[in-house]
Amino acid sequence: PFEDGDDTTSGRAVVWGNAERAPWIILCEGIETGSAVAFAFPSEVETGEVAVASAITAGGVEAFRLYSNTTRVTVAADRDEAPKPDGRPGSRRGEQAARRFGLRHHETPSIAVALPGQPGQSLYWLDAFKRDGAAAVRLGVGAVPEGVAGDDGVDDGVVGRRGTAVDGHAPALEAIHHVV
Repeated sequence: PFEDGDDTTSGRAVVWGNAERAPWIILCEGIETGSAVAFAFPSEVETGEVAVASAITAGGVEAFRLYSNTTRVTVAADRDEAPKPDGRPGSRRGEQAARRFGLRHHETPSIAVALPGQPGQSLYWLDAFKRDGAAAVRLGVGAVPEGVAGDDGVDDGVVGRRGTAVDGHAPALEAIHHVV
């Protein structure tokens, strides 16, 4: 039930596993992506090593608040780079949300971003799951090098580099993780 008549999804998430106990949160935009990722990490979810959270929207990814036990976050972002059927460019909204989340939480020991597919494509982790199976999702999301996502100084909304925080400032990112 929503409080105070608030019937929006803002600030809410669907969670697989025990997010209060798990040190690693895999944060997803949509519930479909969350389902695919949770299916790819069943033993880790079951043992409490990982919790998968679907923030429902890109805005939810940006607003997601960490649990006190969280030491590692991987944002399993949607890739939306291919031109739309009407010729408009891809929105890259999932990547933008992942960047904003990384900047807000740059003091967290480890934040990474995982994108399915290759640059120029539009692909969700559910697409990768259906095409290549749970093992591919597991490899793609789980193989992201640890670090802290931060701003690469480019105001294009694209997470493009990865690094670690220095003196409380978000670092430049070094190389986005492209998989599957």
